[in-house]
Formats: sequence, structure tokens, C-alpha cells
Amino acid sequence: MLRKLYRWGPSPSVIRKSYVWVGPPTSRPSPYTVAKEDASFRVVTRSVGDPVIRIESGPVWLHNAPARKRFFQSLARTTSDLVGEAKRCGGFIIPCGIRVGNFRWDQVLDSDLYGVETASLEEQTMYANLLRLFTDCLIAAGGRGGIQPDGSLTGKSRLRIESIGLFSPRVWISTEPRFLALAEGQMRADEGIPSLDSLEIVPRSDALSFGVLSSLVDAQAFSPSVRAFSILHQAIYLRARRMVGTRTSPSSLRQDVLERNRSRAVSDGLQARFEPGFKLASTAFLDLVESLREELQVLEVEIEELAPVLLGVHLRSLGYGALQTENELLQETVRTSIRAQRPPEEGLAELIARAGLRDVLLERNQQSYKAATSELMAWWESWLKSSAPEIRHKPSRPPIDRHAERGHGKGSRPGGHRFSNRESKPGEILLELFDQTRHRVASIPERVALLRSFRSRAATVNLGLAMSQIPSGRRAAIASWIGPNSGKVRAFTPDSRFWGNPLAAEPLAQCRNTGMALMAVEVQQRDERQLQDWLSELRKQLPAGIEMLNWARPTFQGKLRQELILIGIGEDGK
Repeated sequence: MLRKLYRWGPSPSVIRKSYVWVGPPTSRPSPYTVAKEDASFRVVTRSVGDPVIRIESGPVWLHNAPARKRFFQSLARTTSDLVGEAKRCGGFIIPCGIRVGNFRWDQVLDSDLYGVETASLEEQTMYANLLRLFTDCLIAAGGRGGIQPDGSLTGKSRLRIESIGLFSPRVWISTEPRFLALAEGQMRADEGIPSLDSLEIVPRSDALSFGVLSSLVDAQAFSPSVRAFSILHQAIYLRARRMVGTRTSPSSLRQDVLERNRSRAVSDGLQARFEPGFKLASTAFLDLVESLREELQVLEVEIEELAPVLLGVHLRSLGYGALQTENELLQETVRTSIRAQRPPEEGLAELIARAGLRDVLLERNQQSYKAATSELMAWWESWLKSSAPEIRHKPSRPPIDRHAERGHGKGSRPGGHRFSNRESKPGEILLELFDQTRHRVASIPERVALLRSFRSRAATVNLGLAMSQIPSGRRAAIASWIGPNSGKVRAFTPDSRFWGNPLAAEPLAQCRNTGMALMAVEVQQRDERQLQDWLSELRKQLPAGIEMLNWARPTFQGKLRQELILIGIGEDGK
């Protein structure tokens, strides 16, 4: 049965994941195959006597969220099995990029590999050239800084600092085999590049037809991070397919500019500044994700899949001291092990086995910045499901939560970096809009206009967050103007298919007729987490032309009441 038809759809991928075997050399695994439900992984050593081991997949379809979940659950189980086998042999499996024992840097460094099968020679050329344009972003976001035995962090991509065998990608006029052979000979003679396989983007693969292999991302510690980067590679390929189909050419980037940006990404990571314009690398990475919304929608991506590489970067860009990459969590694990007088490799192996397909970075950031993390997750989730042209640069920055910063001084961040808070907060935007309209009659059209302006400028649906940022003396006036008597609205009980029930008919009809409606839901206070999950699902299923904003959230007699405002929006999202 035909389930879905693509115009420019996804393609099979191959993935290679690397770890380090710490323990007796004689106990390191020989090549073998680990069969799982939906994928087969080959676990091999990089070379004879080398501590780096690689988990390699065959071609696999990762075209939607369920397929990706099955595959990466299988990868996580394979990793856990390796941790268990190493333990039985008296050793440990730890992430790459961490020096323990007497290992040299070259013995503990490797990249993950992301391969995509393209449909034609033209697509292969286009994808390789398009992916090249994002070299700096992917290295900055996926760089694994080297962690020394004392827990100190050196560099942002230790692999590229140490390596003399990795070279930046080149522009291809064609990836036809004869042309590649000529280019390979010329690079060997002119630049000392031994083969195409030394490039970070290789337009050929034995396992894939017209394949393109990318080693731009350093070996990640956790399966969710690998999944996120695999999604970005597949999304960039979909963009390349669309460009081939529409006869669009990618922008050009001089090789010397690429080399300088790549060097900055290697040394400074997401704090680097890229040419032209010296844009901050974290901003450039978030811009990349934003530019791929159509492709991410084709892949049916959920925000939970991108969160491992996205949410920490976004939180940090807004001024929070959030964990931005795996480096910070792994460095903390090493230091904790040292303080506990236990081998760091023991704590690292336990972390890998325990993590599975859980997003441990997101969990840690939620512990420290629960409200901000939930708000951003909701915003990105809405963004992924929408076609409205709102972008991240319009949202205001949430306030810096100084009390939640663990052990850092006022205004500081890990690494001593300071963040400005120059953009307006949601509360400031709401207060400004209210001051412009408060002398007018609080008619529904005026209130709808204010709420639409707030939604557009603040790019958030959480009015409650905005109200919490407004001085208490002004809140009552704003509340009575926007939602008079909202506390008297009859509350509903959460329902998984709420919008299709008769209960929803009245507020929906009112919203469509007048442009605005109030509703509320009540749960026991202990069910706060379930309420958040229900609201998230409710937002996914919103009828076309309707937006839902979180309003007041009072508690009483052990119950939690979430008041909501529905507003009508036009086809252009305004």
C-alpha cells in the first residue's frame, strides 16, 4: 500500500560510530557482526592493535521518526552490549577524545561517518558541494575537544588539531569517476593530499550508489547526538535534490575563506566568528537548522530528535549557562570521577551504558532551566510543524537565570564567555504593546491585534512567561485588559483527541467567529508533567488557522489550572 509520495524524498544512509576500548589489548574485540531487529552492525577495530573500535551500519532507511527510533535504539543497545563485553574482559568502552591511562591523542581520536546515497551523478555533485558550504558549522557544533587526564579541556576539535591526514572539502565541477581520478592525482601532486579518502567530504562510496561520505563531525558520545547529525546530513541532501530539480546553483565560497572558517571552528567551536561578516558560529549553526525547515518536515522530524545538538546552543545564545555540547558533560564526568578517586573510564563507561537513547544533555538543562527549556522546546516544535515565516532572530531573549548557574560568578559562563542581553524580553514586548493600546476600548479586535503582534515579535506562545517578567503593579491591569474574567471560564479535562470532541466545538466556533476564545484545563498538581505533554500534543493537532497561547496558571486546593487563549491567524501566519 502506498503510504507517502515524495517529490524530492530521502535516501538510504550509512553510519559509522566510534568509541575507545580501554583495557588489556588482548581482550579487544575481533571483527564480528551484531544482529539487531532492524539493522545489522559490524563492530571492527580501526587497525590491528588500535584501541578505537567502530560500529558500522549497512545502508538503512531513516526517512521518518519511527524508523530512526528503531535504528538508533538498536545502535544504543549495541553500544551497551560492547560496554558489557568490555567489562567482562576487565576493560571499558569510553567516548573518543578523552585521554586516559597512557594513551596518546592519536590513539583516542576519530570521527563519526555519515554517508548518503544520491540518485544520480548530478545529485552527488550538488550534495557534495552544498555540504561543503556548511563545513564550519558542522565542525563547530560536532567538535569534540580533547579532555586531558586531569579533566581540563583543550581545543574544540582535538581530532583536527592533532591530525595531519584530514583535509577540507573541495568544490567539484563533476564527480564523474574519470574526473575524480584526475583531481585526485592533481591534489596528490600539488597539495600532498594522498587520496580522496583524506578529504572530509568524499564523493564516492562502495556501499552506496553515487554515495557521499562526510567525516565533518567528531565521534559523538551518545546515540541521540548521532541521530541529530544524521538528520542534518539527510536534510542537506534533500535541499541538494530540490536544487537539482529546480536547476538552482549553490552559493560559492572561496577555498581560502573556507579554510579560515574551518580553522576558527577547530580552535573556538561555537564561539568562533565566521567570514563574511564574522557571524558567531552558534548563530550560523542555528541559521542552518532554520534554513532546512522544509526538508526537516519531509523527514517528519520531531524536536526531541534535534534537541541534543540544538537546545543547548539556543539556550546559551539567549544567555543561559546551559550545557551546550557533549564536551561539557563529559568533562564534568571526568572531574567527578577524579574527585571520587575512581578511574575516569569507569564513570564514562557507566554514563554511556546508562544513557541509551535518552538525551542526557536535555535532561541536565531541564533540571537547571526548566521553564526556559520547555518554552524553547515548544517553540521549536511549533516551528517544525508550521510554514509561517517566523524565525529565531525575532524571539526575545529570556532573562539570565543567574541562580541556576552552577558555580559560576555573576554574568559569567563556562569558559569565561559573557553574553549580552540586548534584545527585548517577552515581558517588555507585552508591556510595550499594552501601553500602546491600553487607552482603547478592550474590544476583541483590539485584544486579538495585540496578541498577534506579541506572537509575531516575541515568537513565543507563553504569555504566562511574559507576565512573570512584568512588574507586579502592572500585571493586574494587563490581565484584566487581555483576558477579563478568564478565571470564570469552565475548565476541561485533558483528552488525547480534544479538538475532535464536542467540548472543543464551542471555543473553536467562537474563535473563528470573533477571532478569540478563552478556555482552561484542570489537573491534579502532581500531574504537572502530564499536563505539559498533553498541551504539547494539543498544539500539534491545532486546527488550521488557530493559534493557542498559554495564559494564567493558578493553583488551588491541590489542583493546577492552565488557562489558554485561542486566536485566529491568517494564511500568512499573521
